[in-house]
Amino acid sequence: MAALVICLLPLLGAACSYSGGIENPLTRKATWFSYLNGDDVRDRCRDYPDRFEVRLIYNGNFKQQVRTYEINGDGAGGARVTARAMPQDAGNLLNFKLEDPLATGRWEKTTTTLTPEERARLTERLADSGVFQRVPSGIDLKSWGSYWVSIACRDGELSFNAWRKGGDRWDQQNLWEIVKPLDDTGVAYYTPHPARFEDSPTITKSAGDRRAADIHFLMTTGDNGLIGLP
Repeated sequence: MAALVICLLPLLGAACSYSGGIENPLTRKATWFSYLNGDDVRDRCRDYPDRFEVRLIYNGNFKQQVRTYEINGDGAGGARVTARAMPQDAGNLLNFKLEDPLATGRWEKTTTTLTPEERARLTERLADSGVFQRVPSGIDLKSWGSYWVSIACRDGELSFNAWRKGGDRWDQQNLWEIVKPLDDTGVAYYTPHPARFEDSPTITKSAGDRRAADIHFLMTTGDNGLIGLP
């Protein structure tokens, strides 16, 4: 935790910038906020303006379920979709394997290939949900509540958006219904809920649940991205 805090002080600094391998629990712990902000997507969008890339992240409750979807153009009009989901028994030490000690924290992962026609339909549905629009500033995203985040690169334009369960913009998106046919992980969808006061750090700390309190964090949307410290 101390190492993670040091890494988070600049929040999205180079020392903790995401560069791949989010399903690895060690990579995820060190670079999660960079991944959530889409730092790597931003770099590629700047360097390769013709690139088509969309990242969707669902935070059901950070302690219980996170899902991600990465959609990358294949250069021929189609796309490749990588779906990842935190299994319900993630971190269960009963599943520990000496030959693969990180397996207990690794997510389920599947890939799907889209034809140009399928990619066009998917892009249209993502546009209808606001994925290619920029988020308003000042939306709080609490790890103990449910939210969606999107980072998209299209025609050289980078767009960051977010929707919080309980907020007035939640019903403007339909992201789970969009990605569900592309998700073969077999992990059930965590029913979204607003951030509840009884799950907040204040309550978990007062109840003596140090572990639960330590993994809470709060992010706030700013100018086309995230600001603030966990």
